[in-house]
Amino acid sequence: MTVEEKEELTVSTADQEAFLAQARKRFHLCAENEAVQRRLMLGDLRFEDGEQWIEANRTQRELENRPCMVFNRTRKFSTQVANKIRQTRPGVEVGPVDQLGDPKTAAVFQDVIRYIERNSDASGAYGLATDNAVRCGLGYFKLTTEYLDDDTFDQEIRVEPILNQFAVYYDPYIKTLDGSDATFAFHIDDIPRLEFLERFPGSELHGAEEFASIGDAYGWISNNTVRVAEYWYTKTKKRTLCQMPDGKPFFLDIMPQELRSLIVKKRTVLQRSVHWAIINGIEVLDQGDWPGRWIPIIPVYGEMRFIDGERRLSGLIRHVVDAQRSYNYLKSAEAELIALAPKTPYIAEETQILNHAKEWQESNIRTQAVLLYTAKDTVSGQPLPPPQRQVYEPPVQAIAMAAAASAQDMKEILGIYEPTLGALSGERSGKAIRLLQEQGDTSTYHFTDNVRRAVSFVARQYIDLIPKVYDRPGRLLRIIGQNGKARVISIGKPQPDEPLPEGIEGVYDLQAGRYDVTADMGPMVATASQEANDTLTTLAQANPAMVPAASDLIVETMRDFPGKQKLQNRLRKMVPAELRDEEEQQQEQQIPPEAQQQLQQMTQQIEQLSQALDQQTKFVESKEMELTSRERIERMNIESKERLEAARLDMELVRLEAQASSKEDLALLKEHMATVRQELARIARDESGLLKQPGPELAQAPASQPVA
Repeated sequence: MTVEEKEELTVSTADQEAFLAQARKRFHLCAENEAVQRRLMLGDLRFEDGEQWIEANRTQRELENRPCMVFNRTRKFSTQVANKIRQTRPGVEVGPVDQLGDPKTAAVFQDVIRYIERNSDASGAYGLATDNAVRCGLGYFKLTTEYLDDDTFDQEIRVEPILNQFAVYYDPYIKTLDGSDATFAFHIDDIPRLEFLERFPGSELHGAEEFASIGDAYGWISNNTVRVAEYWYTKTKKRTLCQMPDGKPFFLDIMPQELRSLIVKKRTVLQRSVHWAIINGIEVLDQGDWPGRWIPIIPVYGEMRFIDGERRLSGLIRHVVDAQRSYNYLKSAEAELIALAPKTPYIAEETQILNHAKEWQESNIRTQAVLLYTAKDTVSGQPLPPPQRQVYEPPVQAIAMAAAASAQDMKEILGIYEPTLGALSGERSGKAIRLLQEQGDTSTYHFTDNVRRAVSFVARQYIDLIPKVYDRPGRLLRIIGQNGKARVISIGKPQPDEPLPEGIEGVYDLQAGRYDVTADMGPMVATASQEANDTLTTLAQANPAMVPAASDLIVETMRDFPGKQKLQNRLRKMVPAELRDEEEQQQEQQIPPEAQQQLQQMTQQIEQLSQALDQQTKFVESKEMELTSRERIERMNIESKERLEAARLDMELVRLEAQASSKEDLALLKEHMATVRQELARIARDESGLLKQPGPELAQAPASQPVA
């Protein structure tokens, strides 16, 4: 911010000190309220990352040179649940809610949302927030707007991840499950002193030698760092809403005085607005208004419980901490017992090994093929038994069984079993395995449901922001359809008589009407297409008669391959007209005027040819002829009908090709028309020749009429 902008900001902010005091008070309230919660969540993250021994126990064992081994089984549980959610695709469905809303415009809203998410890699932001929610109970992502380029005022909406969820301090008094009623929030960043001075050259901190001694900035400013906060807050304004005799609502403060006598009824509403400010605890560095109705920082909660009025958040890890620590201790004890167990010694009478002392002393460190001993007592001469080991079996099996029990305890606590983790189990029935997988999904479904709730909240923000950000009439906007194909629309009020520019699908007024939105978690696009293909293929195998009517749909659900679109277009032409939807029929009816005129001429020619053939047939049938003459006439009629049918088929082919290329040039169409005309002329000549030279039996027959 420049010095001039700083002075303007100071002049326009009459009560800046009160504003900053309230911001500091709110931040302190958040930090105090969330202190215990943050300590627990940070412990969950560190535990899942491998810091699983209690610090005092670990220090003691290290001093004694005892093993502190970590066999981190929690990671596979959290990864399984988080990636399961990542594999689902947040689905948003928009619908009109008043008479001004339009289903086609609602579909455009969905496609704009899909473009925003793809253009800003929203899946990464959603995925990171989901990971944090599963691991420790809380994650965030946010919405921003940015200019398309340096030479335009057009903006676009973007989704950004929040890498450190502990950098966000959210309103602790929210009551809704998605955080939509939050009245303030902070997104902080502690940056080095030199970087701060470079980013904010107009700050009051320039020239200050001791940062920490400035004002009421404890916790915000130190000698090394400065805390910069993106402070979001809301304001409410009371306004009187009035209803006129025609049912339309108006606010009283903008209604002309002469219309106020017509008011039917009125009520008081609290109109909410959202604002932001960049602060460092002692000054406002920048500020502005947000076009939306909600604070654009969206929380994603893990497991949320309310105990005695207090909201408690946790992830998947916290419930299995004790079981995991027990597993680590038992596995460490098992390794320690095996590694440090003494070798079992031999018990022998001294004179038995006296002559072979070296071999027996090295028997525990070297492999000896044979160990010799003195078999007789040197004094009495009595035979002696061989030296015997003093057998000692450490309780390794018992410790291993206890460790296995701890591992099973973790599965029981979380409700996640081997089939859910992708491991083989004792079940061999597909139904039994599926039931166990469903049980695991059910026990962790609250994580999926909370992600869906966050996506629903951000979808409501999309619907609120899109008409305000994409608002310039005539702006071209690229959108993404459900099939992943991109197309371009224009923003503004549609003009029925105005032709659309090439490449523009339509003109849509995004500010007209009201729309609502619902969100659900479905499979990824590739998975959904594969499932649809499997379903259609199964139906086609069970009912082969449906293949001609649905072959284009079956190809549409297949994975991309060279020539897929051409094959799909050709198969679609083979679908009977009565089975095509209205939009496809309208597209086929859009034949260029020149093609329509040529098709009309061909139809008239075929009608004339049909009339001539009918007259000839009636004349021939009215005469008595010999058998050979009748056979010849019959053959002539058959050939004429075949030629006529061929002409009709050619005309149908030309009509279909005209429909398929209605948006391309007519060169190919003209070539086919010339071919058809030549065929008609040949048919006319053949018919005329057959009648002129029929043989003796037709010498008296009148000549047929010429064909136009």
